[in-house]
Amino acid sequence: MSSDNMSLVIKHSLRFHSVWRLLGWLGIVMVWYFSLIPGDELPQFHINHIDKLEHFASYALLMSWFAQLYLVSRSRMAWLIGFVLMGGLLELLQGLTPTRSPEWLDMLADSGGALVAYLFAHYSDSRWLLNLERLISSITTR
Repeated sequence: MSSDNMSLVIKHSLRFHSVWRLLGWLGIVMVWYFSLIPGDELPQFHINHIDKLEHFASYALLMSWFAQLYLVSRSRMAWLIGFVLMGGLLELLQGLTPTRSPEWLDMLADSGGALVAYLFAHYSDSRWLLNLERLISSITTR
């Protein structure tokens, strides 16, 4: 079975594909929101460089999420490139705000998170979103 056909099989096996896609886009909106609101409105954690971990985790989660929805390698690569570009753009836009500043390390953490999730999805057969859907179905049919 070609990778394009495999993607269609998995896509159709996700009963809530549209819901998952909508939630993924909501995640993207949240990253944009938290990246551009004034810095003093963000939760403050007094741990050095915790924001780099937040950047890494946010982009890893987004890439992992969309990798579950789009299984074709070209689609996943497009999402990876999109997230790397999004991280760079958001850092540049932070430079245009009065309370935020762009940081190369943030962009590196964004890209690193997306890349790690991409590689994990590419080299593993993880279908955690499909498993989550099965769990929800088993709970709701009891």
